[in-house]
Amino acid sequence: MVDLVRERAFGGSAESDLFGPGVCGPGPAGVAVDQPPCDVLFAAGSEPRDPDDAFRALRWGGQFVYASRDRSAVAALPEQFVRRGFEIERPPAFV
Repeated sequence: MVDLVRERAFGGSAESDLFGPGVCGPGPAGVAVDQPPCDVLFAAGSEPRDPDDAFRALRWGGQFVYASRDRSAVAALPEQFVRRGFEIERPPAFV
């Protein structure tokens, strides 16, 4: 699912250049383990999506991208992340 989002939502954009070595996925408890902060953190489905865990895994200015087939799970996330200080650059969308 993450590959589909990378290709369809970000492919061909300047942002897609970021999806190289600085990309990470969640480790146990949702935190990237033994990795420096990453530029882009992807999560999908039932993977951890806690704003505080995402913040710890990301470098300043990094992006958290979540994909799910569950529209209600996707719709609930922006408010949770905004309350923790994140800025939503793209509202939930269908790919």
